[in-house]
Amino acid sequence: MIKCLGCLLLLLSVHAYSQNADSIINHYIDAIGGREKLAAIKTIHTESYIDQGGAKISFVTNAINQKAFKQEISFGGMTGYDIVTDTAGWYFSPFNGMTQAETKTAEDLKSRLSDLDLQGVLLDYKQKGHGAKYIEKDDVDGVECYVVMLTLKNGAVKKYYFDPASYYLLKESTKTEVDGREQVNTVVYSNYRKTDAGIIMPFSQDSFGQITTFEKIVTNAAVDPVIFKR
Repeated sequence: MIKCLGCLLLLLSVHAYSQNADSIINHYIDAIGGREKLAAIKTIHTESYIDQGGAKISFVTNAINQKAFKQEISFGGMTGYDIVTDTAGWYFSPFNGMTQAETKTAEDLKSRLSDLDLQGVLLDYKQKGHGAKYIEKDDVDGVECYVVMLTLKNGAVKKYYFDPASYYLLKESTKTEVDGREQVNTVVYSNYRKTDAGIIMPFSQDSFGQITTFEKIVTNAAVDPVIFKR
C-alpha cells in the first residue's frame, strides 16, 4: 500500500510519461507507413547530394539491416567511403590526403552501430534494449513539437521532435561520446515523400546548414556483401 500521496503522484507521473512516449512513437510509426512495412526492411540503397556553393558532393549508401552499412562520398574526381559492420569498420578519405583506409576505433564503431538498424531504433525500442521518455514540448520552426528522449543501449542519447499534427519527425539531435569527447549532431527533416516500399521518408535533411537532398531511396534491393570489405 502506498502511504505517501507524493509518492503516488510521482508514480502516476512516471507512468504518464512512459505512456505518452509510447503513444507518440506509435503514432509516428503509423504515420510513416506502419509497423509491418518498417519491419519488412532488409536493405536500403540511397543516392543523395549536397550543393556546396555550386559544387556537388555525391553520396551513395548501401546497407543490410543489422549487418553492414557503407556510404561512398564522391567529390572533385575522388571517392572516399565510410563502412560500419556489426564486427568492424573502416573509413577512407582521399580529400584529406589519406592514401589507404584506416580502421575505426572500438569506441567509434560502438557509437555507429545504431546506423545498422534500418528499421529505425524507435521500432520495438524496448526489445532492442533502449529506453524512451517524453520530456517536453519545444519549438521547431514555429511548430510546438512533442519531444521524446531515447537512451540507446550503447549510451548515446537521441532527442526526437515530432509534429503534433502529422507525427512526422521534424528534428533529431544525437549526443555521443567518441574518444572522450562529447559530440552533438542535429538534423532537421523535411520534404516527406512515399518510397517504393510505401514508407514515408524525408527527402531533405539539414545538418548545421548543409542540406542533403535525396534523389533515390530504394528498399529491399539485392546488396552484395562483398562491398562492405575493406
